[in-house]
Amino acid sequence: FFRTWLRLEQREGNINTLERTLELMEKFNLHPEAPDYSALMCECVRKKNFRRLRQLLDEMDRRGLQPDLVFVNELLNAFAAIGAVKEAEDFLQQVQRASLKPDAITYNTIIKLHARRGNLDSAERLLKNMPSPDRISFNTLVAASAFHNDFRRVHRLLRDMEARLNTKPDVATYTSIIGALARGGETSKAKMYLKMMHDSGVQPNKETHRYIELLNEAA
Repeated sequence: FFRTWLRLEQREGNINTLERTLELMEKFNLHPEAPDYSALMCECVRKKNFRRLRQLLDEMDRRGLQPDLVFVNELLNAFAAIGAVKEAEDFLQQVQRASLKPDAITYNTIIKLHARRGNLDSAERLLKNMPSPDRISFNTLVAASAFHNDFRRVHRLLRDMEARLNTKPDVATYTSIIGALARGGETSKAKMYLKMMHDSGVQPNKETHRYIELLNEAA
């Protein structure tokens, strides 16, 4: 009941109300577990109350409560939503010190956060150090690199994708590149990647077709 109530209160975004619910659990001798802290801590991130967040992490540590990956990834998504790169990395380092190994979702969230802020070098370093990257890892950084017109990095990432994943770029990869070029008015380059996509046997999706229409209008 209390956990469901915490989730409902999270929608209201009131830190004080969430705090009172945790206190009420204590009064009923229902000691909060790690997932019970998640709603309050995510709200602390959204309100940029990082001081209270650190206090809650210390409180969890004193209680011997270890966050699981679901908890960690939910909190990292909250950091990503407000663009808090440094705070997200500090939190991840604290989690790693607790011997919790990040999974692909964890890495991809941090890569996306760096990529959105234009920190392409940092994102690429994370990708290189990632034990088991997936398509999402590469596609996220390819899309950001294309958006920032860094096509030397795009080509390098495409080579790395093939080498590490033993797979070719998919429709999401090509569409992100074509879209960035089309929006930037780079019609000839966009058509070049469209041809590469066609020659690779990759079928366009609805989003790709929208960019094809944009390219045809610009012709």
